[in-house]
Amino acid sequence: MPDVKDLEKQVDTLLAGGDRAGAVRTLFDLVVRHAQAGHFPEAEALRERLIRVDDMALTEIIRSAEIIEAAKSAAVDPEHLRIFAALYGRLTDEERNALFFALTPASHAAGDVLVRQGETHPRLYFLDRGQLKLFFLRGSREQLIQTLEPGMLTGQETFLSICGASATLEALTPVEIRMLEQATLLDWKERLPSLAAKLLDHLRQQQAASRRFVAQGGVERRASRRVKIEGKATLQVLDAAGQPRSKPFRGDLADISATGLSLQIKATEKSARMLLGHTLHLALNVAAAGRAHATECRGTVVALNQLVFGDFTLHLKFTQPPPPPLGTVIQKLALPDEPPPDSAA
Repeated sequence: MPDVKDLEKQVDTLLAGGDRAGAVRTLFDLVVRHAQAGHFPEAEALRERLIRVDDMALTEIIRSAEIIEAAKSAAVDPEHLRIFAALYGRLTDEERNALFFALTPASHAAGDVLVRQGETHPRLYFLDRGQLKLFFLRGSREQLIQTLEPGMLTGQETFLSICGASATLEALTPVEIRMLEQATLLDWKERLPSLAAKLLDHLRQQQAASRRFVAQGGVERRASRRVKIEGKATLQVLDAAGQPRSKPFRGDLADISATGLSLQIKATEKSARMLLGHTLHLALNVAAAGRAHATECRGTVVALNQLVFGDFTLHLKFTQPPPPPLGTVIQKLALPDEPPPDSAA
């Protein structure tokens, strides 16, 4: 029986001789062999070539896809699926296989740092075994945020944004993890949008649960406590001289503190990413302390998070905080025991 390399050469020979049907049969045989051997990228590449050779060979095209998916399903780690059942239970077989085989496994010893505070690591980490600790530095002091157990996801902050990590992720014990690259998620938005949407929705739920856990533990990483606030904002990008350089666009306020605020906008990914680092002028209409307030402020975009397709959260640090009376109201809500911020917080 010819080996794989001989069959690959045979395909070229058959095509050169005009025997397209023979090339289809040989390519199908190659797909089966690679799938059964667990060589899934090779199997999928050969199936794509089969389609290019004869896109009307529907029996071989459909059957080869079924064989690849069946082989993938048999090769998926059942323990990993059990640990992350809350996520995989939402997926179709195709989506489950796509996610699992996009993950890169890795092992780390106790004390290994996976993500360092301030660095950018656009990866999502699936913890299969062991424990991780998430902590941040305040001066020279480490403050524990959370101890992560198997079945937990981490890295969402940098995976879904383009800002540096606000905390360090370190192996507390020997760990086994699987990593998903941000580039894969971007590719899925085009090829497998349903998988991308389900994963993003799961991550939002995980982040909400994590925030509740951190809040219950009394951990506060920010210098200023944030409070929820309702209102609208009209924003404009400013140039270096402080003059408007863009058309106004709108956003919905999410929360505010004495030193900054966050709000949600709708934008393309490209235009949203271009806002990072820019100073914006904001005209606010806010409901606070039982009253409506119209005011203005300025802030620099220091972080950007993607929520769902077309929805982003901007985090701004004030360069000119809202003046009284809104500024006074914010001060009392966010920092009741601290003096008012400087005008250039």
